[in-house]
Amino acid sequence: MAALPGTNVAAPIRPFDSADTYPTHVASEGQGGYYPVADITARNAIPAARRTIGQRVFVISTSQEFRLVGGILDANWVDVTAMSATPVLSVDIPIVLLRADVTGAVTSGLPAVVDFGVTLSGAADTGWTFSKVDGSGVTSSINSSTGVVTITACTGDTGAVTVTAAKAGQASLVLTTQLAKVRPPGSGSIDGGTASSVYGGTSAIDGGGA
Repeated sequence: MAALPGTNVAAPIRPFDSADTYPTHVASEGQGGYYPVADITARNAIPAARRTIGQRVFVISTSQEFRLVGGILDANWVDVTAMSATPVLSVDIPIVLLRADVTGAVTSGLPAVVDFGVTLSGAADTGWTFSKVDGSGVTSSINSSTGVVTITACTGDTGAVTVTAAKAGQASLVLTTQLAKVRPPGSGSIDGGTASSVYGGTSAIDGGGA
């Protein structure tokens, strides 16, 4: 058995009784461990002698938790709050409705602009790259940096554009926006020329109003 250098104690440090409210130690004066700091400046001011890999701190001003990973420099602080959150890919128009005549030719709604984006903990998350796959009869283009899709053609009564968001260190996210034509009554239309029954009355034709 190896001897342990330092000030040795024979029992845990505890207050005198259960009614005693005095703390047994000051967290910010220990090495490693977990304790709160006022802000990022206070976090970075923690002396090197009081840092250890794996140490965690809670930054009160931003409600973020950080951990030292791979070293004890300021650059080694990793936002644990962001790590524990799950990124979400969303789209502003889940169903794009296109007005068409009795032959199925689109009369309004093209080009349709649909915005895909990734959020993390409710805020926009950057650094993602977007790509897309057009469904049968659909023609579109995508801005790989912003996730904005511009749909220019839909030859069938329905169609789809599937978008994938990719980012280093993250699982790819996939989401599809649907397209549907609205024809006049009696021509095989979706709902007799209105958008209400397709999307609960809230979907705009091309997302911009009929």
